[in-house]
Amino acid sequence: MLRNVFLYLVMLHIIGDYYLQNDSLANGKKEDYKKLFMHAGLYLIGAVLLILPVWSFNMLICIIISSLLHMVIDGFKFFVTKLIGNIRQSDVKNINVFRKVHRSLYIIDQLTHLVSIYILSYYYVKSGNTIHAVEIFYNTNISMSDFLSFSVMILLVLKPVNITFRILFSHIKPHETSENEEEEYQAGKLIGSIERLLTSVLLLVNQYIAIGLIFTAKSITRYNKISEDQKFAEYYLLGTLFSMLSTVVIYLMLFKL
Repeated sequence: MLRNVFLYLVMLHIIGDYYLQNDSLANGKKEDYKKLFMHAGLYLIGAVLLILPVWSFNMLICIIISSLLHMVIDGFKFFVTKLIGNIRQSDVKNINVFRKVHRSLYIIDQLTHLVSIYILSYYYVKSGNTIHAVEIFYNTNISMSDFLSFSVMILLVLKPVNITFRILFSHIKPHETSENEEEEYQAGKLIGSIERLLTSVLLLVNQYIAIGLIFTAKSITRYNKISEDQKFAEYYLLGTLFSMLSTVVIYLMLFKL
């Protein structure tokens, strides 16, 4: 039961923290407290709507506490970002320091959210509360635990992995001079998402050999640029390996551990 509650709250967190905010809101909440509260409000509203299938008063209280904890953690990140916001962007050394701090804050932020969700889930279950399975699961062979695991996996391998890679490896991204840079970035992001989605499905049906075909097809489409630009080739390989590794790790954590 603890697993189901934890996965359910993690699913709500992923949707609220990644899918219910765009880049403008995500960047704006680092410097504007109004956007920080806007994000917190959207997070709470989204979570309340998503618990309707398993509605209970205790779950509502749990969601409100979870949203408040989320706002406190984001508020701490907001003040830390403010403290380092006076770094001059023209200073290369300081920019590198700023990027390192930004990466560290992102990792600490998400880990803190997960720890707080686990602690909240633990006390929610320990207090005698439960999470009721949606009616559609009663007459099927699909357990709610498997459904939640699958949902969390699909949600993670799409937008969160894209954002995580962009934050963790932005310092080694080759400088693009193409006029279609934004279009190429959006296309690459979409290709990466579909790649991880297909890899997830193949892992779930135990078709491990077929996964290699995905990466082969992906490499063929970028062959010319890979062979002509070493920095791009290295960045491309790093992105591909990170994409594959993150999908496999998520799969193992949700279905094998």
